[in-house]
Amino acid sequence: MGLPKGTRSRVRRARRILSELLPPLVLYAPTAVAAVAAVFLLAAGPNLLGRLTGLALATGCWLVEAAVLFRPNSKVARRTDPAVIAGTLLTVGFGALYLSRDVSPAPMVWAPSVWAGCAAVVIALWLAGAQPRLLGTRPLLVANLTAATGRVSAPGMHPMWALRMLWVVIAVTGVLAVVSAPTWALGMLVLLAVLVTFLTTMIAWRFADLARYRALREIKALRPKFVVPYDGTLTYQVEMWEKHFRQLAVPYLIVTLKPATLAPLAAMTSAPVIVASAATAAAVNTIIPASVRVAFYPHNSARNSIFLANKDIQSVFVHHGDGDKPPSYAAKSARYDHLFVAGQAAIDRYANHGVTIPAEKFHIIGRPQTDSIRVDRRPIAEKPNPVILYAPTWHGKRPSENYSSL
Repeated sequence: MGLPKGTRSRVRRARRILSELLPPLVLYAPTAVAAVAAVFLLAAGPNLLGRLTGLALATGCWLVEAAVLFRPNSKVARRTDPAVIAGTLLTVGFGALYLSRDVSPAPMVWAPSVWAGCAAVVIALWLAGAQPRLLGTRPLLVANLTAATGRVSAPGMHPMWALRMLWVVIAVTGVLAVVSAPTWALGMLVLLAVLVTFLTTMIAWRFADLARYRALREIKALRPKFVVPYDGTLTYQVEMWEKHFRQLAVPYLIVTLKPATLAPLAAMTSAPVIVASAATAAAVNTIIPASVRVAFYPHNSARNSIFLANKDIQSVFVHHGDGDKPPSYAAKSARYDHLFVAGQAAIDRYANHGVTIPAEKFHIIGRPQTDSIRVDRRPIAEKPNPVILYAPTWHGKRPSENYSSL
């Protein structure tokens, strides 16, 4: 008798995770053990053989990580990531080896300086390790914000440049420790490496800040109360509601999944308009601040589910028209917390087509877009210049919707 379907699925998932994790662990575990052993042997080796063994282990660790940094397409690089921890261990080991050589007439005076240099290299390693993520920041496309994102050029430097430079510095430090070089030589090398790393990290951070994080801070400071998610192409659905969104007199923002709609949406409102960097719930949630409590959906796109994944935000489908076509009674409308409708006919339309939606979700608000229309209720025969409003439906994209009286 085979395993139940759910159990088989969990077993397959576990095998896939293990197949992804084991190769890096199998390779990196010996590297980490070798680095720790190198530190102990270099710092407190019982004899010359012990320290030579530590130096050999340190060299092996350096070569393994160098393959990752300098040959990213190699077999080793595909099995592990650049290890800042390994660099930290090697730096400490070489610092201990340097002090054990007793090259200074007053080693106790120089020891703090050597360990300070080691600490500076370690800090530089961690800063350099952040550069690939900073330089890989995806710029946000925004409008109606002071932050000039989307027009920021990435710095012309390789994301791994600083790490590669520091890896060479670590190797040179090891050589200086072996040959008992003067302390000032070691200090100048470390100082130059740390300054260059700090400068390149600041450049990477400034790019990330201008490209993305400055806009996010501005949006957070605005404290918007609601968001208008959008995944359409023609933008008229938002346009017909924008006036009424504005009348709520609270800050809000529009988040669109399509870059082509940024300009037309920005032209119809003064509210911030942002293009999500990816059509995923994670990308959208990084844009929408915690102050947002409600989302008004003027367009019933299938990809609204990306926004609906955030259960902390109440969802309201406001519709963008009424008619007897399928979009006016789509079953996917049931996924929203609330539905604003023009009248009872809109509610009945869902029920008449077999779409079950709890009655408490419906809220009749009329049709705000028709508030400015004056209705003359006198018999038409009594009107000298009668005017008739004829509002036919549009042609649709699908065969079931592609008809109109025009």
